[in-house]
Amino acid sequence: MSVMPVSTVSSSPGDRFVFAALLSLVALSPLPFGANTPFWSALLSALGLGLLLTAVVRMAPGQRMAAGAALRDLRWPLILFAVAMAFAFFQALPGMPEGMAHPVWQEMEQATGKSGWGSISIAPGATVEAVVRIFSYAAIFLAALFTCGTPERARFAFRVMAIAGVLYAAYGIAVELAGLNMVAWAEKDAYEGYVTATFINRNSFAAYAGIGAVCALSVLGAMLVRQARRSNVPRSRRLEGLFSLLFGAALPWIFCALTILAALMMTGSRGGAVAALAGIAAMIVLWVAATRRRGRFSAVFTLAFAGVILAGIVLAFGRPLLLRFEEKGFDDNAREASTAIVLSAIEDAPLLGSGFGTFPQAFTLYRTDSLNPAHAYDKAHNTFLENAMEMGIPMSLVFFSAIGLVVLLLARLMFRQRHGHDLLAAAAASIALVALHSVIDFSLQIPAINATLAFIAGTALSPFLMPREAT
Repeated sequence: MSVMPVSTVSSSPGDRFVFAALLSLVALSPLPFGANTPFWSALLSALGLGLLLTAVVRMAPGQRMAAGAALRDLRWPLILFAVAMAFAFFQALPGMPEGMAHPVWQEMEQATGKSGWGSISIAPGATVEAVVRIFSYAAIFLAALFTCGTPERARFAFRVMAIAGVLYAAYGIAVELAGLNMVAWAEKDAYEGYVTATFINRNSFAAYAGIGAVCALSVLGAMLVRQARRSNVPRSRRLEGLFSLLFGAALPWIFCALTILAALMMTGSRGGAVAALAGIAAMIVLWVAATRRRGRFSAVFTLAFAGVILAGIVLAFGRPLLLRFEEKGFDDNAREASTAIVLSAIEDAPLLGSGFGTFPQAFTLYRTDSLNPAHAYDKAHNTFLENAMEMGIPMSLVFFSAIGLVVLLLARLMFRQRHGHDLLAAAAASIALVALHSVIDFSLQIPAINATLAFIAGTALSPFLMPREAT
């Protein structure tokens, strides 16, 4: 994958309108239960696709040329994504040969005497719906890529995402401390005693909080690096300037990070906490490795300061999390049992799968008495295995390779560019954070989290692939 230089083009009011609408959509998407209900998920998808269409229609000729160059730089992730989604749509087509169609259709035909749909997918409607939903996240990514364009606009967006994160976190903490037992505007029926904010599942909010913490710390780190670059004082006095900044202009962003991390600890989510800490560490390590010598001192200082913040947060707010570790460690018998069932299903259809988006229907066919009958399993606690079960192993690898290439592009740009490390490192770390969490949970399948990741990645790449003149 090569990154070609793109001539700077003029920004337009249309860019600013679409980007502002997109930013508002993504920032508000966690409000209705993480958009993880049929209505809110469909609305998010429709608005994301609509904003991409608006961005494309309103493009000036120069912007269309820049967009074409940006898409060429992203050609391999886009090709792999298109191949995976084309296969998913193929799974929903009727009239497949007996060796390709899912056995459930043959069983249905034998039971009813009527010919069935005969597709690879066990539930074609669910497969088509899942394809549309994934395309909407790609639309959000492309709309952000096409309309951001400037580092200043990207940094503003990251600040808004950090503020959104702290508002949801503060709401979750306030509701918990007040004993209101609410999630958004509804009564909470699960995870009492733990912070979930506006998400139904505490693990999902933990992943979202991790993204918010990464954004807040990236804003803070950028301020420290700019301070170091502006400073002409001897190194012996550089710490004095950094501490002055920390207790001045940077203080609100420290508060944001503290509040978000406190809420994260109060979720009691073991996997969410570990993934968030790993994501934050990855961001800072990437940043330190890519930063030029003069800014490296500030990056290392940010690493040390972040470590102090994290230690303080764990001591002050980590009791629910520490109790969970003390009681269960990393063991979870239900997840282990469900994983064994998923692996059995993958073994039965390793190449074609059961149909993208059909996990709830397919899992029912394999479910055993080892699982609590009172618990519904509409998602596996491992998104990678779930996708392998639905799409087959080859296409699941193709699908996740597309995402991996985007992360690789973000990392490569960090080492090729002199500026913008805060944006690129935060985007790469956010994706890595949620991917790591998805090894033991399903945060990659929550619409608000997917929309946020797509937006952050497109926004971070835009100043380098589709730069605009500053306005």
